[in-house]
Amino acid sequence: MSDNGVSWPKCKLKNILGEPLVNGRSVPTRDDGFPVLRLTSIKSRLIDLSECKGGDWTESQAKPFLVREGDFLISRGNGSADLVARGAVVPKVDADVAFPDTMIRIRVDADIVLTQYLALVWESPEVRDQIKKAARTTSGIYKVNQKSIGEIEIPVPPLEEQRRIAHVLGRSETLRVKRREAIALLDHLAQSVFLEMFGDPVSNQKAWTQQRLCDLGTVVTGNTPPRAQAENYGDVIEWIKSDNISHGEAFLTEASERLSLEGVSKARLAKPGSLLVTCIAGSPSSIGNVAITDREVAFNQQINSFSPSDGNSLFYYFLLRLAKPLILEKSTGGMTGLVSKSRFGSVSLIDPPLALKERFSRGAESIVAMRNAQRAHLAELDRLFASVQHRALRGELWADTSAPE
Repeated sequence: MSDNGVSWPKCKLKNILGEPLVNGRSVPTRDDGFPVLRLTSIKSRLIDLSECKGGDWTESQAKPFLVREGDFLISRGNGSADLVARGAVVPKVDADVAFPDTMIRIRVDADIVLTQYLALVWESPEVRDQIKKAARTTSGIYKVNQKSIGEIEIPVPPLEEQRRIAHVLGRSETLRVKRREAIALLDHLAQSVFLEMFGDPVSNQKAWTQQRLCDLGTVVTGNTPPRAQAENYGDVIEWIKSDNISHGEAFLTEASERLSLEGVSKARLAKPGSLLVTCIAGSPSSIGNVAITDREVAFNQQINSFSPSDGNSLFYYFLLRLAKPLILEKSTGGMTGLVSKSRFGSVSLIDPPLALKERFSRGAESIVAMRNAQRAHLAELDRLFASVQHRALRGELWADTSAPE
């Protein structure tokens, strides 16, 4: 910390609550039932109140679980440690809605902590690290509970300082949200073009000829060079795992682990333009996630690669992304997920004329290029936000006590 920094006191969440932590309630779905939020309502900074369903319960049964403006809702579980306990603030509520058993409701003491400040500090590396350490895995799902969440420590500056921090970080977050929205619109555009040209690949509503995936290209299962031989690991080539394949992201993220030349000689490699598909995962929802390789990589046994014979990687990326239910049908892993190489290769996919595939790929290439530019801008905003967040929470953001303009 710099000489000008301030060390804010830290408090456990359980000691700054206005009301006890509360888990939601699990209720069956009923179309005309009392509304209950879906887990997907946790978006960015604010809860999306339109993301709800009808629950099979009465208004009186739902009453203890109604949300109100300023509540902070977090997820109780997720297949990714990076996403467990992510949260959002409830905005103004115009119609009663309850929260489900997949969430924990946090109501802080407004005389100690502002909810908007809590939401921003909750995403700081300091707090996220505590959450990851507190999370426990069950069948591949990371989970938190009231006790573990109550022990999370956060810096608690004076309320006026919290307002200033929330003001500055809130403006930065608004820019990030707008960039994410632009990326989502480009994603939707590319997918809409695909559906317009080829229809839904699951139902094959345009009655295209169909072929097995293994007849449309080459399928290879990855592997793991022996861990006992340390010389297999180094810094020569990325070794991709399933967490480098994110749903909705066209290209692989950077691997945290690399192989040596010795390891490369024992590994399975994917050339640029191949598609890597998650076929073994702790959670079935991750099965079928797909990404394009834009560089040569090695990959592990949880992943199958597909190299299309005609080279139309972007066409097959969107095809496999939309045909994910067909891949899930091949899973034999029960509560987890497992699609063998042979079952993956047997997935029946639409096979429209080559000219149409190429036409789509040309258009999609432009959209993906724009999307990548937006992603680069977002990454820069993320770095700026992290820097401002770090300085603000250490009391280093302002040299004087005047409020920011």
